[in-house]
Amino acid sequence: MKKNLLTKVLSLSLVFLLCLCLTACGESNDSTSENSSNTESVQTNESGSKTGSVESTPNSIPDTPVVEETPEPTYYYAAIEGAVIVEQNGSQYYVYCHKCEKCGKVQSNMKHVRHSGGNLTLSYYCPDCKQSQRVEIEESVNW
Repeated sequence: MKKNLLTKVLSLSLVFLLCLCLTACGESNDSTSENSSNTESVQTNESGSKTGSVESTPNSIPDTPVVEETPEPTYYYAAIEGAVIVEQNGSQYYVYCHKCEKCGKVQSNMKHVRHSGGNLTLSYYCPDCKQSQRVEIEESVNW
């Protein structure tokens, strides 16, 4: 029974001591940082009167490397044959429609594409003139 009571008293006193130390450490850091952040300077001007100013200096912060952000590339798309570019906004996404090079018919359904590089080459069947057409869209990237 004595051993159990002694263990409880000892653990409570250690917890109290720990809280007291943490509280004291927190107060001492705040007061020293306030004193080190402000410096006063007194100067005399031509008439002989003193002027005072308080300058705020930043706390010592370790130098961190500056990372330059690389600009996002801008994508441009050009229809070489068999297509009409309807919409492009500089990203990898664009919208195009098929166009028959023989009869000139432009399809009304739009194709939404996310292109990842190079030229897009495919074939298209025109329902009006019953001819198979070649579609080519060129991508260029501006870094």
